[in-house]
Amino acid sequence: MGDSRLLYRRQVPDRVHAIAPFLRLDDDPYLVVADGRLFWIQDAYTISDGYPYSQPYQGDFNYIRNSVKAVVDAYEGTVTFYVAEPEDPVVRTWDAIYPDLFTPIEEMPASLREHIRYPEGLFRVQAEMYRTYHMTEAQLFFNKEDLWNVPNQLFFEQQQPLEPYYIIMRVPGEPQEEFALILPFTPNNRDNTNAWLAARSDGENYGSLISFRFPKDRLVFGPAQIEARINQDSKIAEQFTLWSRSGSQVLRGNLLMIPIGGSNLYVEPVFLQSQTSQLPELRRVVVANGNQIAMESTLEDSLAVIFGERPPTNPRVEAPTPTSEGGQPTPGTTPEAGATPAPTVEATPTPAPVSTPAGDVAQLVREAQAAYDSAQDALRRSDFAAYGQELDRLKAALDRLAELTSSP
Repeated sequence: MGDSRLLYRRQVPDRVHAIAPFLRLDDDPYLVVADGRLFWIQDAYTISDGYPYSQPYQGDFNYIRNSVKAVVDAYEGTVTFYVAEPEDPVVRTWDAIYPDLFTPIEEMPASLREHIRYPEGLFRVQAEMYRTYHMTEAQLFFNKEDLWNVPNQLFFEQQQPLEPYYIIMRVPGEPQEEFALILPFTPNNRDNTNAWLAARSDGENYGSLISFRFPKDRLVFGPAQIEARINQDSKIAEQFTLWSRSGSQVLRGNLLMIPIGGSNLYVEPVFLQSQTSQLPELRRVVVANGNQIAMESTLEDSLAVIFGERPPTNPRVEAPTPTSEGGQPTPGTTPEAGATPAPTVEATPTPAPVSTPAGDVAQLVREAQAAYDSAQDALRRSDFAAYGQELDRLKAALDRLAELTSSP
C-alpha cells in the first residue's frame, strides 16, 4: 500500500534516543490511552556534572531535571518532545540548537496531561540524596547521627532494597486521595520505619514532594519487620511449607506500605509457581496492620479480616494421613486454605459391628483409597481444584463408611 510504513526502531527508548541522544531517558516508559488511541510516555532528563556546590550522584552527575516528556504514538510511531520545565537552562540551550524539535507543554492535549506521572528515576535520585540531606543541623549532619536508609524487602525469596512504588493515597491534610510515588525510610542500622517521602502527580500538585516523619517515641514497623512477622505466623508458615512440598514454589511479591490516617497498612501478594512452569499465579494476599496479620484469597477478604468484618479462613487444612506398611501413620500434607478438610484416618479403625455386610465395607474402603490416591496425584501436579474434588469424594466415602459401621 502507498501509505504503509516500515518502523525500524520499534522499542520506545531506542526510538527516542535516536532522535535526541543528548537526553538521559528514564528506565520505565508507560503506555496510556487518550482519545481512543495508545501513546507511550517516555520521561527524559537533562543532566550535567558541572553544577557548582552540588554533590555528584554516584559520580555521574550533580544536576538533573525532568525537563522533557516524550510522547510516542503507539500506532504510527510519531515522537513529540514536550518541554515540561521551560526555565531549565539546559533544555533552553538544546531548544536554541534544534528550534523545531521541542513543543511547549501547554500544547499537550489535556487527555494526555491527565496521565503524566512523576518519574521514578528522578525520585530515586532525590530519595538517595534526601536520606542524608534531611539533616539541617550542622553538627548532626557532620556526625551523620540521623542517617536514613532504604529498607529491605523479601522479593521472590531474595532480600533486596525496597523500590519506590505508585499508590493512591490521601496526603495528610488533603481532603481526597491522589496518585503518588512513595518510598519509606528506616533509621541507620535499624528496621523500624521513621519516615516516608512521596512525590505527587495530580493537577497543580504535580512535582511537589512531601516528607512525613513519625514521632521518635512511637514504634512503627518497617518492611523487614513485617516480613519477619509474616514468617513467624505459624498458620501462614504451614501453608507456605505445604505448597513448597507439593512441587511448587512460593514467590512473595513487592511489599507495599500504604499510609492510612495515622497508621500504615502493609500489603504483599503471594504467588505460586509450579516447578514445571514459569508462570506465577496469584494465590493469596497478605495484609498487616500493626500486630494484626491476615492472609486470604483476595485483598478484600484480607482487609475484612484485619478490620474485624469477618473471621479469618483457617489456612491450615489437614490432608489425609497416609499409612505406612508397618501400620503407623506417616506425615501428611496440607491442602490450600479453603479446601474441604478430610477427616483423620485412624491407624487402627474401630471394628465394624458383625451385622455390617463385609462386601459393602470393602467397597467403601476401596473407594476411599482410590480417592485418596487421586488426591495425592493432583497435589503433586499442583492441581488444587482436582485435589479439592478428590477430597470431597474421599469425605463422602468415609461418611458412608462411618454411617454403615455405626448401624446396629
